Amino acid sequence: MNVKRRTFLGSCGTIGTVGIAGCAALFSSPLPDKLEDISPEDQLSRPTLGDGEVVVETYEDIGCPPCHEFNSEIFPKIQEQYIDTGCISYQHVDFIVMANERSLDLACAARSVQDATQNADDSTGAFFEYKRDLMEKENWSTDTITSVAEDHGVDSNVVRLDIEEKTYYPQLRADWDRASEADVERTPTVIVEDTEIDDPLEFDEIKAKIEEQL
Repeated sequence: MNVKRRTFLGSCGTIGTVGIAGCAALFSSPLPDKLEDISPEDQLSRPTLGDGEVVVETYEDIGCPPCHEFNSEIFPKIQEQYIDTGCISYQHVDFIVMANERSLDLACAARSVQDATQNADDSTGAFFEYKRDLMEKENWSTDTITSVAEDHGVDSNVVRLDIEEKTYYPQLRADWDRASEADVERTPTVIVEDTEIDDPLEFDEIKAKIEEQL
């Protein structure tokens, strides 16, 4: 079964009436049922690339197709022009809108990899690399999710157990609450210094807002 392609119809994709691509773009983004009874807790540091003064936040659901487009088409330009040059601090926030039936498992696995690969000098570890590799896969079976973790030096059994035990659900709930407080309604959402980008799939718009802050 191609799990990746079984997205929720009507909640993901390009919304023609407003010209904005994203998951849950025209809908409220209800708290996933499995997070309702979870107490929020920041278990890990926010995954971050770069240490520039301008803060760029991205709210994503790893199972969201427009997030895949953002990461393959837009993120490399941001990285080359603004992260690698020390201009921005690029931060990931999990905003689970259940774009895919495995969205929670994917986010939990990514946090498991972050936890296993972080160190005293780098609290992000291999989070971004693992997220990128997951998005490139054609299916998201548990075997695939854990196998990709092994590619980054993480014991597959550790990730499998974290998925089964919902180890990082408190972190995902904390991030969901943070997104809700920021009035985030879709994935991907890009916020540059508290200003939300209208169309996160338009690099020039992101670039212009970053340049205003430099």
